[in-house]
Amino acid sequence: GHKNAAAFILNEPVNKVFYQGSGIGQANFIYQIRQLDKSRRMIVYRGSKILVSYAMYATQSLVEHVHTKKDIANLFDDYGLEYFVIEEPIDWRHKDVKAFKLLRELLNSDEYTLIKQIPIIKARTWAKGQYISIYKMNNPSSGNKDIIHMRLPIIGTEITVPLKQISNFYTPSKDSITIMDLIKKKLEK
Repeated sequence: GHKNAAAFILNEPVNKVFYQGSGIGQANFIYQIRQLDKSRRMIVYRGSKILVSYAMYATQSLVEHVHTKKDIANLFDDYGLEYFVIEEPIDWRHKDVKAFKLLRELLNSDEYTLIKQIPIIKARTWAKGQYISIYKMNNPSSGNKDIIHMRLPIIGTEITVPLKQISNFYTPSKDSITIMDLIKKKLEK
């Protein structure tokens, strides 16, 4: 299912996509995008990074960055997002996260169209019945196509990233802090 979803998105005339996994094997879609995207043009915005952030598990240290459907719509507008890949149903670790519930409510509004559903084929009994829904925004905005501002949840700082066709390219923001800066501050105390 993830490979089919990745192939579908890569055949669309876009170079970025929003992705929200169910929590079970949610890196599969990103892996498939990386395998199929030989030109390295696709940027994947993960809901578990831009709508919320947590260090390792959603049941611990979760911080929600959006609180209303309007917050989510504004974020999508800022990033110029048009396509949305969502794994369903959401797993038990994420089912109570308000941001993820609001995301699904927004995608089921008149502003978005469900364009494809793909079953996820897994041998494990607990994973049966999962599927991938692909939505398209009906009237997408252009967004800020030059840069994005990203949070680094574990470090507690942010970086500004230019969206260029250069693999692994980024520039830290002026107020960014590195791991070495954190270590130095710790040693100074």
